Amino acid sequence: MTDLPVGYIGITQMRQALEDAGWAADQIHDVREFTRETLRDELDWLAEHADGDDVALLYVAAHGRYLRDMVAWNDFFAADWAAIPSSRRLLVIDSCQAANYTGAATGDPQPYVSIAAVAGDEYGWSGLEEEGLPIIGGVFTHYFAAAFEDPEADTDGDGFVSAQEAALMAEGQQRAYMHEVVFAVPEFVKMYHDGGTFPDEDPGFPHVVVDDAVGAPLYLALDAYP
Repeated sequence: MTDLPVGYIGITQMRQALEDAGWAADQIHDVREFTRETLRDELDWLAEHADGDDVALLYVAAHGRYLRDMVAWNDFFAADWAAIPSSRRLLVIDSCQAANYTGAATGDPQPYVSIAAVAGDEYGWSGLEEEGLPIIGGVFTHYFAAAFEDPEADTDGDGFVSAQEAALMAEGQQRAYMHEVVFAVPEFVKMYHDGGTFPDEDPGFPHVVVDDAVGAPLYLALDAYP
């Protein structure tokens, strides 16, 4: 979106993960500074071009309030998402209150996996260079994209890291980072407290929310499919 203070780090990380997984460059669309109209155009493109067995991924990095107030996500997303014919649809949202937006797909009768970086009542973290912390950009995206190249994420030992496995690894890593790195800085804890939330007091924060209606591993690696 237009005013993310860390530029386009998230989509750069996700693009690299997809290219490493064998995706052709012209099948990956970077929609920078998206509006409601350009987002819907890309959903239409997926509906027109994705076949039933294609992996169709929508990754969104934004402020939660932008999705709610400017894009009016819940007014259109469910219908546009349902129009994509693939049985291997993956929705990943890295925003504050992300599960409120992945939740728009709930009830879709066709298979999909949605992954929210934080729960619907939680605020995520996107690191800025001036803060001096190790991760710049969305913490969840940083770990999620990297997990596809980490053999330890392959919990079922099939030789491939699924989106579900990557989300599981990223959840633990994001949680540790927030509590051990971000909350170690009193001024950052105060920011949350001033906003009326106390995530430092919840050892389970943040909660990655996965809705798996596929019931089987969903891979980004194209050679994982026969």
